[in-house]
Amino acid sequence: MTGLLYFLQQPWRWPLLKAPKLANGVSISLTDSNPLVAIIFKTLHPLTPWMEQSLGPYLALSYLMQPIAAVFALRGTGCRDIGSAVAVALLSIGIPHIVAEPAEQALTGHFVVLTAFGLYFRLVRHSQTSLRLLVALSTLSIACLLIHPYLMLMVLAVFGAGVLTPLLRGQWPAAAASSCALGMTLLAIRLLARMIGLDAVQPNHVALYPLLLRDFLGPVVRLVPRWTWISDSLPGVDAGVAYAGAGLIVMPAVLLLFAQVRSQLIAAIRNHCGLLLAVLALTVGATEGHVIANWLRYFSLVHVADTVDQFRVSLRLIWPVLDLAMLGCVRFAVFTRWRSWLLAFGVTVQLLDTEQLRADARLALSWEATPFTTEQARFDARLDGATALQLEPMLACEPQLVWRYAQLAYLAARHNIAVNDAYFSRQPRAVSCPEQREQLGPHPLLVTRRDGVVTVIDGAAF
Repeated sequence: MTGLLYFLQQPWRWPLLKAPKLANGVSISLTDSNPLVAIIFKTLHPLTPWMEQSLGPYLALSYLMQPIAAVFALRGTGCRDIGSAVAVALLSIGIPHIVAEPAEQALTGHFVVLTAFGLYFRLVRHSQTSLRLLVALSTLSIACLLIHPYLMLMVLAVFGAGVLTPLLRGQWPAAAASSCALGMTLLAIRLLARMIGLDAVQPNHVALYPLLLRDFLGPVVRLVPRWTWISDSLPGVDAGVAYAGAGLIVMPAVLLLFAQVRSQLIAAIRNHCGLLLAVLALTVGATEGHVIANWLRYFSLVHVADTVDQFRVSLRLIWPVLDLAMLGCVRFAVFTRWRSWLLAFGVTVQLLDTEQLRADARLALSWEATPFTTEQARFDARLDGATALQLEPMLACEPQLVWRYAQLAYLAARHNIAVNDAYFSRQPRAVSCPEQREQLGPHPLLVTRRDGVVTVIDGAAF
């Protein structure tokens, strides 16, 4: 919301997405501000001048489209059963990473990935390539760059599967047509990235995104005492975003007990080898090749791809793997006599397991409607007439205070004054946090103001 508000208050200019007062002029394409929605919202803003952000409408669209896209993807596999459609729709709204990411509103638009799966299954269904489907996949991939780079990488992986699958099947004309479409799409993305400032970001090598076994299995492991040796999240790691949900953990285990399901799974893998390779590539990219349990690294693959690192490879890239597991569970359940019972059980367990996540999401979304605390109101008044807000230490130095610092930056955006925090530009930290702390002295003032610059020494006070 901070990036969007800065973008909304500036006149139209070039580069289009640059916000001069945010972190020394960073592009809002690097602030999770959903540039596509920001451009549309700014265009329509003269009609709705009382609205400061578009979070509500976009979230409503995302949550509405999620089950629709899930059904679209399932029907792409050839499954037309009404009961299965209802099951996959309910499972899709109970996927933890959908309900647990309201603060990063762009990522709630995960329906684009399910849409890409639906297009892929239709694309490879016949030996003849559909130009209409290739155009749809290309358009979706390019649009995702303006929504969030993570979503773009996920959709591009599915697009790549549309090339590999016909290639491995020996369908050369179809593979050639898909390759040309993918190549043109990548070129368009490269040009668009340069136009919006994404190619200017410096590689960030400070983040670690390992696959934490306990986070992946989530609360389920706590039901089995002997599994408690699996350690919780490592400090500073972006954890919990890869949790599949209890339903999507239990259902595959039960389905694999049926011989018919196992035979159908083997046939599907042979028929969609390209898709399997694509999700494996996403898994490696998601974890940066690290697999950690009980604080020990069991597997590590060092990656040096700066282009990928510019997007800050995230464990969120494993989401399409979970989507595919969801589609597979519903699709293969039709080959059992207990289909209705299995689907009902899986959906019930999944929704119950994510009930608290949905409650937390509603609480997070209510933040904007919550009145200022006394400290925030007092700080907001101190920003009147100021020219800049200086956060020391920066947000990246104290991640445990992320919401407090984010609120201060949002207040600066409301006053349309400059804020320094480099976290929003996703660039390496320009200062050493411990050294900066030592320079502050034993008893620093919480807030100072000099020559129009308001400096915050300790964000924990707000």
